[in-house]
Amino acid sequence: IGSMTDEVGITQELYIQCKDHARPVGVEVVRELIGVIPVEGNIIPVLASPSGVTSDARKTAEARHVEIWDEEKLLELESLGKG
Repeated sequence: IGSMTDEVGITQELYIQCKDHARPVGVEVVRELIGVIPVEGNIIPVLASPSGVTSDARKTAEARHVEIWDEEKLLELESLGKG
C-alpha cells in the first residue's frame, strides 16, 4: 500500500499487488486484488506483472478500474526515477 499526490494535490492510495511469474497472469489474480480493495476512499488498485496479463484478465481489470503495470509500464516508471 502506498500513496501518491496528483498534479492538483489530491492524494490517492495505491493498493499494489506484485506478481513476478514466468507467464502472464489470469483473471483470478485480478479478482484477488479486487477482493482486498476497501469500498471507501480514493483508491487505485494496481497489478504489477512484468510478464503481463492474459486478454481476459486485461478486460476484467479495465472493467473494474484496475491498473496493469506490465514490463513496459514498469520500465517507464523506472526511467522516471532516474531523472
